[in-house]
Amino acid sequence: MPKKLLVTDLDGTLFLPRRPRRMISKRNIKFLRSFIDDGNEVVLASSRSCEFMKAVEKKIDRPVGIIASNGAVQVNKNGIVYKDEYFDNSLIKKALKDIEETASPRAHLLVGEKFNICIEDFDSFNFVIRGLFRLLYSLQFSYKERYSLNREDFISEISSGKVYKVMLFFGFSKKKRNLAKKVNEAIREKYPEVESSWSGFVDELSPCGIDKGAAVHYFADKLGIESDNVMVVGDGGNDIPMFKEYPASSFVMKKAPKEVKKYAEKILKHVYNLGDIKFNEEDECYEGE
Repeated sequence: MPKKLLVTDLDGTLFLPRRPRRMISKRNIKFLRSFIDDGNEVVLASSRSCEFMKAVEKKIDRPVGIIASNGAVQVNKNGIVYKDEYFDNSLIKKALKDIEETASPRAHLLVGEKFNICIEDFDSFNFVIRGLFRLLYSLQFSYKERYSLNREDFISEISSGKVYKVMLFFGFSKKKRNLAKKVNEAIREKYPEVESSWSGFVDELSPCGIDKGAAVHYFADKLGIESDNVMVVGDGGNDIPMFKEYPASSFVMKKAPKEVKKYAEKILKHVYNLGDIKFNEEDECYEGE
């Protein structure tokens, strides 16, 4: 059998079912280790920071590739950096100013060189909400990353020109979700130099040409793995480029939004259920019993 490549998202995908203290369920870890031990490759693809994903690799206890910040950072299983790309400083400043003036998101979040998560809040984010955020974030346990709620830190990081990704938070109501969707469409039209994806109440912005689909294609090419032997798994809007790149072997989580599900070929309840996927002699996959 030829070598296969499995690319999986983290939150809502590999981290399902959630295990706040253990991070990854035993069944998902067992499946990944077995898959790798059989001579195959695994790549973690997420909007999270590279630092956090290296912690996930330690939990798996096997060498894996990393696609961080939706593809802005790419590192192979041997630690060789394939890509390390930041936003154009003037472009992201202009785009954020425009978005703030026209759509007024509740907060901006960025992933940069200094902070895994840096949040710039606005007047509506008073000290009570800040305290609630800190409390809720403390309950994330193993899923936590280094963060800052300091506006000066956010401005400093933007000014440094070393920002991998920006997220725009609009709110949890249906009205806010629709606003996030409209802003995503507007960004894609007005700023073709920015990759934008919509995930419910959040829009994720990345540098031009940076998305998970392109990153997976690059990894597969470097590993010499044909597209027929690549499986991609995800649950959010930033996973859609992967589904489009590998439609025949794209798996979306059962709990994913219907707007995301329509782009994937198969529905999956848990990542470890991929262990039931069989390959026939022509290497065409189908779901096992």
